Amino acid sequence: ITRTDGSFSSRNWVRRKAFSQLNVFKIKPYIGIYYEKRDGDINEVSNFQFLEHTFGIESSSEGKMRWKIENHIRRDDSFSNEQWITKTDAQDINFTGQILNWKNISSQWNYTKRIKKYYGDNSSPDINFQLIYLMLKHNPRKLPFHWETNVKVEEERTVKKEWRYFYVGEGEGQFLYDSTFADYVPHPQGDYILRIMPSNIKEPVTSFQNGIRFQFNGSSLKKKILSYDSYEWTLLKNITTLTDIRLQQQIKKGGNPFELWTFSPSKIDDKWAYFNRIIQQDITYRIKSIRANVRFRLLNTNRISQLDVRGREKNFSNEYSIRYKGIFFWKIKLDSEVSSKILRRNSVFNSLRDRNIETIKYRNNISYLLNNVHYLGCEILVNRDVQETLNPTKSFLTSVKSSYERKIKRKGRWKIFSEIDNVRVIPKGKPIPWEMSRGKKEGVTVGWGISFEYRLGKYLSVRVNYEGWNEPQRDVFHIGSGEIRALF
Repeated sequence: ITRTDGSFSSRNWVRRKAFSQLNVFKIKPYIGIYYEKRDGDINEVSNFQFLEHTFGIESSSEGKMRWKIENHIRRDDSFSNEQWITKTDAQDINFTGQILNWKNISSQWNYTKRIKKYYGDNSSPDINFQLIYLMLKHNPRKLPFHWETNVKVEEERTVKKEWRYFYVGEGEGQFLYDSTFADYVPHPQGDYILRIMPSNIKEPVTSFQNGIRFQFNGSSLKKKILSYDSYEWTLLKNITTLTDIRLQQQIKKGGNPFELWTFSPSKIDDKWAYFNRIIQQDITYRIKSIRANVRFRLLNTNRISQLDVRGREKNFSNEYSIRYKGIFFWKIKLDSEVSSKILRRNSVFNSLRDRNIETIKYRNNISYLLNNVHYLGCEILVNRDVQETLNPTKSFLTSVKSSYERKIKRKGRWKIFSEIDNVRVIPKGKPIPWEMSRGKKEGVTVGWGISFEYRLGKYLSVRVNYEGWNEPQRDVFHIGSGEIRALF
């Protein structure tokens, strides 16, 4: 018990805590009590007291499976008019556990139920929600695959948000205002900054997060399924695959959320506050003779959001790509990629944000490392975008970027680059959205820069970066940054 006396306050502060646990047949029941009280302060708002009770049972730390069940109860009181008044009552029920590599299977799970009741003039709504989380992973050592899946279900209150852009001066922000499309677009020398602000609109929702990840590695095959000299066996041994599916959705209260849960974006209506689905499929073939690989990728995203106070917006993109990475000639390396992408957006609150863009991109990156010190690189990019509307708009981007990097042995490196981008638009002079031609405007854009990284000692390093850009319809602008890192 402590007492503090002063000219402005005189208060008592009491803390009491007790905990006890037994070990009975590898099961550990326990109980805990925690009490805290502060009173005597002239300012009644500063006086409080709360009482916590914890009851639980858990498994021992031995074995492959561990679990715990716990019930936590808490009451908070406030002091007003010389008497204690119950402010809140809360209860948390938890069931957690994990499996530690049992027959190459690992798992974690958690169930939480939280109840909280407010008393008096408190305007906060009572809380009654549940959270379920499950993760399951299988990584067999003798098989050429492993997979992982997770599920999270949570009852919560989602808050609609406002996207606010504030003018901070010419060239001092990260966004520019595009009057043609009545929208703000990213730019390193913008005039505005973005702040995403929570609104007063809150809705109870059930949030689902699901994911599954499956990987296959042919090089881990131990036994020959086919004959030794077969082409199919050689092909299979050099293939790796990755399948990654992620799904997130928030369903409003009013129906059974488990019945409304869906994988298809076509079923989304006003019952959903948010929906996001990402599907990625990679297939990679290794070419050992030249230390190279060829990768095929499919990337599909679907996002439907009603979290913006302005209204709903749908975004869809689908991309196919083929990439080669490896030796090109002698010690010269090549990173080459061809891709085709479709981008669609439908905005309820601003039709000028609607998009229907088809993109074909071809990128070549040639590099050479001399004596492990000098690194030379050249990237050539050709990009064709078509905005499919009643009057289609086409843009063609040709970009050449050259770079040189010199490594400083055990100390750091410095790097310089130059870049030239040329954008041609049909019809000529027609504005294009920033999603076309990588955000470049019609005409010629020239960029240059230098960066420097150096370690001054074992615990101290410095980094400096500078870039300059000359864009059409804008003055030349310069970007610089510096950083000093010290480890203590």
